[in-house]
Order: sequence, then C-alpha cells, then structure tokens
Amino acid sequence: MSRDNAIALAFRFYRKHAALPNFWYVLFIVGISGLLETLPILLSLPLIKSIYEGSELIALQNITLPLLNYTIILGVVLIIRFALGFYSQFLNASIRIELLSDFREQKSSNDRQNQKLDFGKSVQGLNFLFIGWSQVFPGIIYSTIGTILSPVFGGITLLIVLVWSVCLRMVKSKQDLWSTKVHSAQTKLEEEGVSLNIDQWKTSKFGAAKWDSINKNLRELIVISTLILSLMISYNLNVLTGMDSLFIVVIFLRGLQQLFTGYIMSQQLSALRSFLLKGITI
Repeated sequence: MSRDNAIALAFRFYRKHAALPNFWYVLFIVGISGLLETLPILLSLPLIKSIYEGSELIALQNITLPLLNYTIILGVVLIIRFALGFYSQFLNASIRIELLSDFREQKSSNDRQNQKLDFGKSVQGLNFLFIGWSQVFPGIIYSTIGTILSPVFGGITLLIVLVWSVCLRMVKSKQDLWSTKVHSAQTKLEEEGVSLNIDQWKTSKFGAAKWDSINKNLRELIVISTLILSLMISYNLNVLTGMDSLFIVVIFLRGLQQLFTGYIMSQQLSALRSFLLKGITI
C-alpha cells in the first residue's frame, strides 16, 4: 500500500496521536461489532423455521436443541451484539471527540483558524475508515463462508459481482470527473467571482451530486439483482435446495451489502486524501 494512499494516511494520522487507544484494538472491536450485525439474523432463521413448522426442536447440521434453549442462546447473542455495538460506536465517537478537544486546547487561536478544516476533515476520515472496516471485514467473512458452503453458487455470485464492478468503475470515473470540475469551478469562482463562473460552479455541483447519488444508491440494485440471477442459475443447475439454500442466500445478501457499504466508505475516505496529507503535519 502506498504511503500516500488515503487509508495509509489515515493510519499515520491516527498513530501521530499517542494518547489514543491502540489502533489495532479499535479495528478489532469495530470489526467484531460489524460481524455481529449479521449473526443474529442468521441464527434467527432456524428459529423462524421451527416456529413456522410448529416444531419444538431446532436442528443445526448434526446438532439438535430444544426451542427454549435455542431462544435463550439467541437472546444472549443479541445482548452481546447490543453491548459490543454500543461500545464500538462510543469508542469511535470518543476518539474523534478526544482529537478535536486536544486540537482546541493545544493550538493557538490563529492556528485553529488556519488548520481547523484540514484537521476536522482528517478526523472525519478516521470515522470513514473505522465504519468502512466494520463493514468490509464481516463482508469478506460472510461472502467466504457462503462460498465454502456452496462453491458453485458462490462462484456464480462472485462472477456476476465482477461484471457489476465494471459498471461501478464507470460510475466512479464519472463521479471523479465531476468532482474535478467542481474543484476547478470553485477555484475560478474564488479567484474571479464573475457570474459565468457561478453558473459553471452550479452546473458542476449538480453533476457531482447526481453521480454521487447514483453511486450511493446502487447497493440494493446490485446486491438483489446479483442474488436473484445467481439463484436462477443455481436452481437450474440443482445446486441449491431447501432451507440450506435460504441460509446461504442470506449469508451472501448480508456479506455483499456490507462489502458495498465498505466500498462507499472507502470512496468517502479517498475524497479526503488532500486533507489527510495536511492533517498528518498538524
């Protein structure tokens, strides 16, 4: 990874402040918290099936548990998920509060005025990094589990995702193009301030907003259409049958959703690269 990569810059910005919690500890906490977002959903599927069938037993592969015992286990998992989710979000927020507080205390009024934008955006970059990791890590785990449970379905799904990635790159290139136009128009507006430049700035902002909205709202279209197409192909090949197929589909659904959210967060972080370059010097 390049030292000027936005992720690497965010890491360097964080490590510059020694009083903060260990960076790898924070990644561990937010990653496990993200993993537990989906686990209760997966564990609830056998419970829903048993209730629907009127069964007092829940079968998990070769393990059979009474309905009450399984419900208690699921309740414990939900409590753990709540506690860790709360702690993860509070830890993330407390890091940002600590950084901004130290900045206000340690910098002079003049320095704060000159550096507050770069520093504030760098702190925001850490938020994108941690949220992104909390989605990418479980997304990789669940997509891998789904592929292991059904290699054919997993392979078909990943091939369709690769096709979608070409579309995503095209959308991203358009987004970057309009962002560049916004920056250029903003510079001209600040330097010249004529009405023509205002029109250019407005047009550029609308273009950037349009492609940004398209990019951020593609998630459900990509995820659901990918799974539906993959399911149709897999059923025609007799790869998926019964309750196990539903379990695998939900694993992939959540895995792909979290991966896509992580992808959006990485783009948000990349957009702050210029601020992070200055932030690591403050």
